[in-house]
Amino acid sequence: MADQNTSSWALFKQSAEDLANKLADVQQAEAQQMAREARALIAVFSAWNVVRPTNEARIAAIQQLFDVNRRAMDFLSKQAGAATRIPHPPSTRRTPSR
Repeated sequence: MADQNTSSWALFKQSAEDLANKLADVQQAEAQQMAREARALIAVFSAWNVVRPTNEARIAAIQQLFDVNRRAMDFLSKQAGAATRIPHPPSTRRTPSR
């Protein structure tokens, strides 16, 4: 049974689920790898409801979630930026003649 120190497991689990869902439809190897990492963390956080993790294991899993979340947000923002980037037309500015 969960105690005060591990009651946050559901928030971490939800965060990992949200991340996995954001990455699920991106058909690139990097996104799929991060989605697998997020799904593995879902299992880790779910287990906390049954067995209290050590402080070291808890800290490591939370740091891993933060790391994969940061990498995923960087990746997704680059993807969104590339999709909305408008190419600039070649310069039409004339060079002054001498």
